[in-house]
Amino acid sequence: TRYWRDWSSDVCSSDLVAAISSFAIMVSALIGGQFIVAGIASLMFGSTLGFLVWNVHPARIYLGDAGALFIGCILSILLIRLRPVTASVQISWFVALFIMAIPIMDTSVAVLPRIQSKVSPFQGGTEHLSHRLINKGFSRRHAALSLWILSSFFSLIAVCLQYANFRQGTFLIIFGTVIWAGFSKFFYGLQYPGKEKGIG
Repeated sequence: TRYWRDWSSDVCSSDLVAAISSFAIMVSALIGGQFIVAGIASLMFGSTLGFLVWNVHPARIYLGDAGALFIGCILSILLIRLRPVTASVQISWFVALFIMAIPIMDTSVAVLPRIQSKVSPFQGGTEHLSHRLINKGFSRRHAALSLWILSSFFSLIAVCLQYANFRQGTFLIIFGTVIWAGFSKFFYGLQYPGKEKGIG
């Protein structure tokens, strides 16, 4: 789910989303007393945040596919090791899902059109969330900012689940899932570069 292209020459959207996810994992691990997981997550948070300095316009270096895949691998391992403290085991499952809500949404929105067009889902394209926002008229910075806000919102829900009782946790899960589904439908309905020409 963490295959996110380094698309922007102004701001690396996926880099800061990774930083937000790392911070949410760090906080969640600290709540549960998992200090090793929290320590590694803090290193990931600092490194991805520090990389952003070199990726603002005009970008001097890019994350690239190798960097995105490496970050995705580390985040996946951290989420597997994470043991959230929640009111029930079922609620704990949603902590990781909400932390990775935007990468999951991006992958879903990007891969589905390729499958429908009988194109390999592993092939690069312009169906990602960022491409769709830019094609809608957003600037690169505003597109990135929108995804950062959404990532922060879902990560906040993930952290709040660990302080909620069962009823509150259930409400947060339903609320977050409805919001996620709504934005997924919105993004999926947006035109992306190439779609107007019948590509994809």
